[in-house]
Amino acid sequence: MGSAPPCHPTLRPGRPAGAEAYELAALALALLPAAAGPILFGAVVPWALWPLAASAWISLAMVALRPVVFRAEVPIAIPPGAFAGVLFVAWAAIRAPASVCPQEAWLRVWLIGSAVAAGWSVANLAGRHSRWKWVIGVLLFVAAFDALYAWTQHLQGSRAVLWRVRDPSYGMRMGGTYVCPNHFANLVGMALAMAAAVATGGGLGWGLKLLAGYALIMIPWPLVLSQSRAGFATAVGGVLLVGWLWALRRSRRAAAAALLALPVVAAVAVALVWARAPDLRHRLEAAPHDIQARIQIWKGTLEMIRAAPLAGHGGGSFHLLDSRYVEMPPGMAAVHAHNDYLHTAAEYGLVGLGLAIAMGFTAFLALARAHGRASKPAHAAVAAGALGMLAVSAAEALVDFNFHIYANSMTLVAAVTATMSVFHAAGVLPVRLPTRAAARWMAVLVAAGAVIAAVVCVRAGVSQTLIESVAEPAMARGDLDAAERAYRRAMGWEPASWPAILGLADVAARRASEETVPARRQARIEYALRLCAEGRRLNPREPGFEHLESQLAALQGDRKTALAILERLVADYPNRPYLLVRLALELDRAGRLDEGLELLRRAVRLNGVPEETPRLLRLLEVKAAQRVEAASSSRPVAASEAEQRPHPPAQQP
Repeated sequence: MGSAPPCHPTLRPGRPAGAEAYELAALALALLPAAAGPILFGAVVPWALWPLAASAWISLAMVALRPVVFRAEVPIAIPPGAFAGVLFVAWAAIRAPASVCPQEAWLRVWLIGSAVAAGWSVANLAGRHSRWKWVIGVLLFVAAFDALYAWTQHLQGSRAVLWRVRDPSYGMRMGGTYVCPNHFANLVGMALAMAAAVATGGGLGWGLKLLAGYALIMIPWPLVLSQSRAGFATAVGGVLLVGWLWALRRSRRAAAAALLALPVVAAVAVALVWARAPDLRHRLEAAPHDIQARIQIWKGTLEMIRAAPLAGHGGGSFHLLDSRYVEMPPGMAAVHAHNDYLHTAAEYGLVGLGLAIAMGFTAFLALARAHGRASKPAHAAVAAGALGMLAVSAAEALVDFNFHIYANSMTLVAAVTATMSVFHAAGVLPVRLPTRAAARWMAVLVAAGAVIAAVVCVRAGVSQTLIESVAEPAMARGDLDAAERAYRRAMGWEPASWPAILGLADVAARRASEETVPARRQARIEYALRLCAEGRRLNPREPGFEHLESQLAALQGDRKTALAILERLVADYPNRPYLLVRLALELDRAGRLDEGLELLRRAVRLNGVPEETPRLLRLLEVKAAQRVEAASSSRPVAASEAEQRPHPPAQQP
């Protein structure tokens, strides 16, 4: 593979018929996760997440197959940081079989790989005919639309997010189409940096500038209404970085003056928020207290890293291991490290963290050099915007997990690689031209791998959607037949789906509890136990399987075993409400009512507590009060009877 002269990373020497439509279709597929993901709850729901990931993989397959489809030489643009990204995906795949839960780890491989795939596609497609302007325009439009939706929420006083309702714990914090306001703030904070760069840059066209100006008008107040402290601070920092880069393009003296003036601008922004946004001000005042919870999580995450420093515990393992390492007060669970760097080290080890940092740092350095070498104001402006977006995300990742929000990560990838395509096309970043033979075998191998990955993503999406949207609602309404059918269909799409196995085991356990024929009941119990054993093999850290085993033991009359299992589970998972409730009931049956009451009180303070828990608590409190009353009333009666009973004659000395 040799270097090609400066050229667009597209077909050469001529362009066959249909090439333009083919490349535009591939670019649209690569951009779809960043364009549709933010509108669909941030793409954190399976029916949105996995189809979008599949579209990124299909885009890569189309890009890779261009030499074969059009029988032409195709230069390849290798975006800076791409090799580190490929190595990270390879490392995640190597670690997957030995992970805490291999299925979870493999799912993370396909998701992370889809980000690398989309970035590679955009870098190779967006440079021609200034397609990168359309990419940046779409990203700004989506962020501005989300901000407009947040305005609507605020004016209506609504907690609705599309057709869902946001968790009450967020109060009236605005989040647009995101459930979590912090992740909405990260999206619009990145967009604000790019909008500031586009609005102040030259040679970008009035259409893109008007869109940037609209975003600058729409975003700031919803950003404040999100009450995200990190989102507000990093957005201000990103805009300041863009401003300093703008001054640097003019002269070193202007850059030096900006270093003095920009902190004043930041102080004015903070002062305005302090005076005009009391809700965000109150959250800023509470930051020293709230950071203690973060510090507690970080300490536990460091212990998790020390347990497997180089290789980590495997992708998707943090939420399975958090209760083992992170001590949280009642009512709180870690789930994420709230620091993407520590989270990455815990799951992929220091090797994985090093590769991830190398990927981001290489991209940042390349864009910084390109910004300094840009011959056109438009190129310098978009580079400044991409650098601002990288800075916003990198800074917010210190206290949150925005890189784990698929739509946000894909927005950053699309913006950064679209910017790189500008400099690939201009000859600032290199473009490689492989030989015909090398191009063909690379095309076939890459496309085959991408198609396989896309199929895996579709299968995972269908399986998880069947579980969450069909099986679980059927279980909630007590339709065991419909639930079982959905769980089995989910396993048909993804045989290693431990959630589907857990659901089938739950169905079998419920049917066993309803069975009146002893032989049939025992057969159902044994079937459920076999499912639990298979599920624990696939995911040994899912407490639901042992919880079902305790229920089955109780169903067989072995209360001692049921109680022992539950006590072990609660010790290992102290913040799982359903485990606390079950253990409380078993303790009551064992005559340990006071201990059961304390567990129920803990459960009521947790999020996700079963609906019947407060009623159970009241019933047990009444039972405890009656027991105390009975005990207190029995003592005087015994004394009175003793006084009336004849006393034995006193012994004579």
